[in-house]
Amino acid sequence: MLSGAGAGLGSIAGDYRGGNGGSTYLAQIEITVLPPSIKLGVNRSGGGGGSAGTANNGNNALGLTGGGAVTGGGAGGNGGEKQLSVSSVLTLDLLIGPNVKGSPGGFPGGGGGGGVGNGLVSGLLSSANSSNGGNGGNGQIKVTYTCPTYSVSSLTADASCAQTSTVTLHSTPIGLPIGTYTVTYNRSSPSATALTATMVVETAGTGTIQVAGLPSVGLSTITITELKSVDCISVVNASIVFDRAVKPTVGTTTHPSCAEPKGTVVLSNLVIGGTIHQTGVSSASYPITENPQTITGLDSGNYNFVISNGVCSSQTVSDVTAVSINNPPPTITWNGAWDGVPTLENKVIFAQSYNDDSQNLDENVNIEACLCEVNSGAHVTFKTGRYLKIRNELIVDPDGSLTFENDASLVQMSDDSENLGNIIYKRHTKPVKRYDFTYWWDKH
Repeated sequence: MLSGAGAGLGSIAGDYRGGNGGSTYLAQIEITVLPPSIKLGVNRSGGGGGSAGTANNGNNALGLTGGGAVTGGGAGGNGGEKQLSVSSVLTLDLLIGPNVKGSPGGFPGGGGGGGVGNGLVSGLLSSANSSNGGNGGNGQIKVTYTCPTYSVSSLTADASCAQTSTVTLHSTPIGLPIGTYTVTYNRSSPSATALTATMVVETAGTGTIQVAGLPSVGLSTITITELKSVDCISVVNASIVFDRAVKPTVGTTTHPSCAEPKGTVVLSNLVIGGTIHQTGVSSASYPITENPQTITGLDSGNYNFVISNGVCSSQTVSDVTAVSINNPPPTITWNGAWDGVPTLENKVIFAQSYNDDSQNLDENVNIEACLCEVNSGAHVTFKTGRYLKIRNELIVDPDGSLTFENDASLVQMSDDSENLGNIIYKRHTKPVKRYDFTYWWDKH
């Protein structure tokens, strides 16, 4: 009787090891001389062990059958098997025909089953007829990756606050590493949830998205709720409020005059606490403290006014309010002749003498002006019955003179005017006695 068995033990320590291979054996061979008889059996090789995969260990082979696959691992291949036979001359062939190959192991990493073929051929031990074991299954590399925790510390937005606006997400380089993200956000008005936008972070810590559908006027809150990059997802909570101001309305506009060289404009439809932004001839910003509010100190020219409120402003073309401030009336000058017609809206300057020669009068008329100046070296005389009527102040240079003949008058319309220099008033009175007096008044 001939029989045999052997088993692969595999690793017996540690985790993530392959399963043990199955035993190999020669089963039930008996030869009896008297009376002659032969009992035949089977020559079997053991199956391959299964690979460990993501389990602690692979499964062992069970005899000819390879070890079964575990999660993430491959099954072992089955062992080879060969039936024994006897030749016509009663010579025992343990293996007839070589290369009974074991089955290959399964992916990933399952062991190949053992082969059979080495044995007695025609009574002789032969190695030429050995069979190959099965190929082991292809292995794999397991990489464990831990997702980072994304974060957002604050949000900012561009000042234009158009209906599609750029929102910047601020974080740390660790909280917002370089990469491509899907950003999920909610919008309060018009109400919408689970909106998404793509964000490409090129500088760690900062990224931008475009948010769409903001209202043209009024409040809307954008809340970032989730950041996702590939398979890594973090829940976040960061908000920004868009409060879009409306176009300011122009009220009374006062243009410069000779009395007031600066213009003013009254703006309404304002939000107290916001800011008025002025551009044009000059630029300035004014906190909104009342509604309506007057903007003063404007030179002649064109201006644009917009309103900001929170992160938004009305600094888009449709929200600009344009205002034009007219030039003040021109100054009219006497240089031996007038270069225009003096009116109550004009500043009048006497650059040369006027009616100084009583024999050759330049004019004998009344003159009206917004304000009047007499320059150095100019001597100005208003003849009897004529007047100089001005809205505001009168300035006479110390080296010039202004004379009003008998019954000529100076009429000033503003009680608050501050004059500078001296004037000469000539008046005739009837003879008076002691303690008599004459009272002059101006009917103008």
